[in-house]
Amino acid sequence: MRAMAVATSLGMALLAGWACPAAMAAGCCDDPAKASAKPAFDPVGGLEFVDVQAGGSGGPIVFLGDSLTQGPGIQPAQAYPALIQQKLRTARLQFKTVNAGVGGNTSAQGLARLDSALKLKPSILVVNFGTNDANLRRAGASPTSEQLRLNIDRIVTRAQARKVQVVLIATRLPSWYGSELVNGFARAFQSVAISRHVPMAPGLLDGVWGHPELWLPNGHPNAAGHRVIAENVWRVLQPVARKLGPKGR
Repeated sequence: MRAMAVATSLGMALLAGWACPAAMAAGCCDDPAKASAKPAFDPVGGLEFVDVQAGGSGGPIVFLGDSLTQGPGIQPAQAYPALIQQKLRTARLQFKTVNAGVGGNTSAQGLARLDSALKLKPSILVVNFGTNDANLRRAGASPTSEQLRLNIDRIVTRAQARKVQVVLIATRLPSWYGSELVNGFARAFQSVAISRHVPMAPGLLDGVWGHPELWLPNGHPNAAGHRVIAENVWRVLQPVARKLGPKGR
């Protein structure tokens, strides 16, 4: 409980720093143009090496994550899982989406909640954790990039054992976290994506960092920010959903 409280309070404070104009002026926030020009790691660009299961179970797409998935301060219909539902409907892909984001969750807490998510019998599990792990680590607590990798790997392998297709959404940290955390967290996601053959988007908040107009005072993305997030996720999720079906008329 104490770890969750620390993660929640730190998350709000640090996220607010990423968004605020004063922090940008002081050089705390990444320049989005520079960030996109030289990403921390090469993203998984396509599904050529990914073993996407043929034929879906007809189950929902479950989004397992933290407050960045949950969407505190906005309406449920404005959070990116609900926006993905609209995109699926437009694409005539007959999936339901489930928002299983819980504020303050670390990757370890997400792993602890995995069984509840799997009880929904998803066709696809979309996974994003890491921000709260990074906040705790930066404050001197225990989570490391290796622990993040192990937790994400366990989530993926346990889901795959249940014949669930996993899509990873990596956490690309701003540079002021320091190179050890930034590069370590990037490698953690990339390592799992490659070793477990799952598609991955390189950064949930790409295009949201450094844009104060996309943030709420509570330190979380606003409705416009979630629209950007939805595009980041959809680019990787869409081809998986199309391959798995089912399709509508």
